[in-house]
Amino acid sequence: MKQVLTLLSLASLLFIVELHAQDLSWQELSTPKNFPVLFLKSFNNQLYAGYGGLGLLRSKDAGVSWDTLNRGLEDLYIRDIIAPSAKELYAATQIDGVNYSSNTINTITAKSDSLNFSG
Repeated sequence: MKQVLTLLSLASLLFIVELHAQDLSWQELSTPKNFPVLFLKSFNNQLYAGYGGLGLLRSKDAGVSWDTLNRGLEDLYIRDIIAPSAKELYAATQIDGVNYSSNTINTITAKSDSLNFSG
């Protein structure tokens, strides 16, 4: 009896989730086409998108327009970012490691050159 109730509860939950999923509607943003989006994140009311080969893009207007934040980056395959504060941005790249910006307007400098990895 307990298994039947569990299955009924699960079926009810899946039905509710399906109903809510049908309520979703999607709108395409004005982003570059034909390049893989590696991540999309939001920090400090701004959107950040990492593109394979295009670098890091930022939108201050919910995706209507985008600025590139690539000055100082040699590797434009951005894998991930974090923004611990409004004035700090760390970008993990595919080849060049971690890069850091204290001026999130458009300058990013390499942060991983001084790390010593020993096995």
